[in-house]
Amino acid sequence: VKPGDTEPPPLLTYKWCQGLNNLQDVWETSEGECNVIMETKLEKIAEKMDLTLLNRLLRLIVDHNIADYMTSKNNVLINYKDMNHTNSFGIIRGLQFASFIVQFYGLVLDLLMLGLRRASEIAGPPQCPNEFLQFQDVATEIGHPIRLYCRYIDRVWIMFRFNADEARDLIQRYLTEHPDPNNENIVGYNNK
Repeated sequence: VKPGDTEPPPLLTYKWCQGLNNLQDVWETSEGECNVIMETKLEKIAEKMDLTLLNRLLRLIVDHNIADYMTSKNNVLINYKDMNHTNSFGIIRGLQFASFIVQFYGLVLDLLMLGLRRASEIAGPPQCPNEFLQFQDVATEIGHPIRLYCRYIDRVWIMFRFNADEARDLIQRYLTEHPDPNNENIVGYNNK
């Protein structure tokens, strides 16, 4: 789980670059291969949690009484002076178990983004888990377009590698959805 006490952000950046550089034939593009690094921000993870879904997910890993306790603490009426607020969606930061819930929900989001098969390939077997951004063998590494994955709290970086056919198909599908006959997308493109 990132961030960790043993891994400050500069070291994480270094490890990402090292993991990227260690990929099999990552800089080889002679046959039309394409590398894509996607970065996104998951907006307001804690505020957008559905407590009913969270309760069902927590019941899979903890006792149902504890799961009910963890979610019911967030489903409350908050009073302060002459103001009141009924929280029925999302978690209240600072309450007991809030950090665990956010980390657990983040793990669920990771599984949804990666898919179960690729997530288990990236993590490795339980007896011998993989190091960060490393695979057991080259066949596992090149068996899927997602080559690297990192989530730091609410920011996600995914490194894709597409062969020529996949890249052409992806570009064609994008241009079908967003036609650009005059190449206006590249005019004034901020390349910094």
